[in-house]
Amino acid sequence: MENSLFFDLKTYYSLAVLDVSQILLGSFGKWKYSATENIIHNNTNKCLKCSEVIKGEMIVITEEEKFHKECFKCEQCNCEMSSFYISSDKRRLCKDCNDKKNSVDCNKCKKPILGSKLTDNAGKVYHVDCFSCEQCNSKIDGAYFIRNDLPYCSKCNDELKAQQNANNTKEIGKCFQCKKSILNSTPMVIVSPDEKYHKNCLKCFKCKNEIEGQFQVLDNIASKHYVCMKCN
Repeated sequence: MENSLFFDLKTYYSLAVLDVSQILLGSFGKWKYSATENIIHNNTNKCLKCSEVIKGEMIVITEEEKFHKECFKCEQCNCEMSSFYISSDKRRLCKDCNDKKNSVDCNKCKKPILGSKLTDNAGKVYHVDCFSCEQCNSKIDGAYFIRNDLPYCSKCNDELKAQQNANNTKEIGKCFQCKKSILNSTPMVIVSPDEKYHKNCLKCFKCKNEIEGQFQVLDNIASKHYVCMKCN
């Protein structure tokens, strides 16, 4: 972002102008400048913009920088100015043009941000009204999540996470006890490559409770009878 120097004509000119007998200042944006007769009719007072001799109201920045009132305009949009900024490239700009020049673009609508802005956890900036969920487009005013550098509300993030988990789920075999499918997202116990159990299907042969942690073979491995450590 560039830095600009700001000047308010109501205060700046009263300090910068020499040989002034009368300065009439109205409300902001309606200022007026009058100088003595000898300055008004002095042929050395040439407008820096049009190079013509100034014989009426004039704007004086320095002794070398004088303008007809009607010639002193924004160098970007050509509007009349009651205050101005000096940009980094030495141009005199009105407030709107200076703001646009120094603005950043909204990550949502891609238009310049001239007022308040929001910055998300990924460092992207938004107009306050543009900060919305990428999925449902609802305005985000609470918790949110960043996916691929874009914001999502909690509800849509949960839905996308469930969908992602479903897409990544696959069967890795049948339970040796109940004969139903074992999914890679399901807690399981693998005794051997051909002997897998849902975790809640592997139970102690003696107490019939679900086996937690280590277990032992009751007779021999062919019996498929397993006991918990308490019953061993």
